Amino acid sequence: MQTSEAPSVVGLALGTGMVDSCEVGVGRRHSGDLAPKLAELMAKNGVSIDDIGSVAVSRGPGGYTGLRVGLASALALTLIKDADLLAVPTLEAMAWQCPSEWDSVRMVADALRGRAFVQEFIRRDGAWEPAGPMELAPWESIRGGQADRKQMPWAGPGCHHATSLGIQVMGTAPTQPSVEGLRLAALNRIRKGFVDNPGEVDILYGQPSSAEEQWKKLHPEGVV
Repeated sequence: MQTSEAPSVVGLALGTGMVDSCEVGVGRRHSGDLAPKLAELMAKNGVSIDDIGSVAVSRGPGGYTGLRVGLASALALTLIKDADLLAVPTLEAMAWQCPSEWDSVRMVADALRGRAFVQEFIRRDGAWEPAGPMELAPWESIRGGQADRKQMPWAGPGCHHATSLGIQVMGTAPTQPSVEGLRLAALNRIRKGFVDNPGEVDILYGQPSSAEEQWKKLHPEGVV
């Protein structure tokens, strides 16, 4: 399930490739569309709940509502079927969408309020791996420090903002996450024997939701 950026997309995949996919959340109706769309997609392709062995979902960064609905739906599926959960960071999944001739990339996503998520990835033995942790930094500092960074192409959903700041982005750079990138990143994690604990995983988001901010105002002492 790719729900970090609009349009959200759910897909069915085998290890050999994507079987089918469809868009969900048209008009921001993620919660009402995702479950019936997934059921429709499974019925169309003759897939039952018993056929599901693992569930891959975008963890973010991305839109708060889409990420929450996607993760909640993925958790429900893993509980119903006792399937493996693969909560893949969006920037990691997008690294797998990069052109085959690239061996490194700097992914960027807007974190709102003048900040950006930035993370570098390198390709080793045909697999994309993080070259360091994801950083949260002001956009202005990214523009000011780009001359000091290693020469890497830029990609990611924040490229439109990067371009407006004068950062050059190649035309072949992926700027929108896809379920195919998510599939490849999840498959790489499966090969390494890595799965997520449903009780510990959460979304990656640049700022609290309006509800969370209101709660903090009403409960400054932090008591739940």
